[in-house]
Amino acid sequence: MIPSADHKVVDATTFRHVLGHYPTGVSVITAADQHGSPQGGMVVGTFTSVSLDPPFVAFLPDKGSSSWPKIEKTGRFCVNVLSEDQEQVCRQFSSRGGDKFAASSWRPSPSGNPILDGVVAWVDCAIEQVVESGDHYIVVGRVLDLALERVSSPLTFHRGRFGQVTEMAPEAASNPKQEISRLTATLFDQDFAKDYQSEISRLAAQYVDGYEHTAHSRSELVSKVLVDYLEHLVDNYELAQCHEDPVKRLAAMVEVTLMATRDHRAAAILYQSERQTLVDVDTTSLKALESSAQVIWVETISEGIQTGRMRNVDPRIAYFLFRDALFLVARWYRDSGRLDLEEITARYLDLICHGLLTPDSSADRPETTQ
Repeated sequence: MIPSADHKVVDATTFRHVLGHYPTGVSVITAADQHGSPQGGMVVGTFTSVSLDPPFVAFLPDKGSSSWPKIEKTGRFCVNVLSEDQEQVCRQFSSRGGDKFAASSWRPSPSGNPILDGVVAWVDCAIEQVVESGDHYIVVGRVLDLALERVSSPLTFHRGRFGQVTEMAPEAASNPKQEISRLTATLFDQDFAKDYQSEISRLAAQYVDGYEHTAHSRSELVSKVLVDYLEHLVDNYELAQCHEDPVKRLAAMVEVTLMATRDHRAAAILYQSERQTLVDVDTTSLKALESSAQVIWVETISEGIQTGRMRNVDPRIAYFLFRDALFLVARWYRDSGRLDLEEITARYLDLICHGLLTPDSSADRPETTQ
């Protein structure tokens, strides 16, 4: 079917962004010439099974690949399914030029293709068919032999980062705290999890008490984390309403948001990076809390404008500006940094009030309330 003239043209950026939310496995395709010398060596995230009878698999190399012609020339290939601890191997075979096999140990498959050490599994194939499709080829291989090398989670790629498959541990029902802790840590890449282990542990402890079951999906866990985080903020925003002066009220909410960086840092970062991915769970509670927070901020700023204490700005735009600026602190703040959190709060208050307060109100900018 030929698209109509008014058919929407999907741009490459949107295409990558949307499909990037679908996790893919990472494999290395290898081959060897008739003398047993390794040829090509390319990383793919498109390996898939095609048929059981006869046994066919496929992968999709880019037409611009310099490795694919070398592999195609041999008439066969081996799929090496990388393990969760083989990110470096992936980066090695993703590089251009040089001997990609130099730093990797391997042995020949039954048909002579390189099987890399440490992989989860390998699938030895003869090229059955090559089909052109857009800017890629679809390479169908007839399976000659295959084997599982070791029991390990495979390496995956999701939203621009390497990760791993998270399985529900059998002991989860008897030890929910341990399972939640493990699941929570998987929300972050390895380095991030190490940096914020204390925050992750606190998050884990929160989700044991009061829940009848362990979160069974990543989205469900993220939703629980974000709901608790926003409940904390909204509760404290409401407490700040005890100040009659809208400027002091605004200052108190700035403090609350920044101080949450201390105990809810991981959740604050999850809110920035994961909020828009929650399409497969019920987000009714999350949306209600977001709405409540926005209403409190907008009403405070609107009152400040009406009383002449704040400049005549769009309250909603001001809210989004403050929210984004305050939440981002969680990404760069460090306990060992030049400024402690109280000093950062004081400087943020000065900057925010400098831009928002009217000249008559600038003389009495709010100090931190703590």
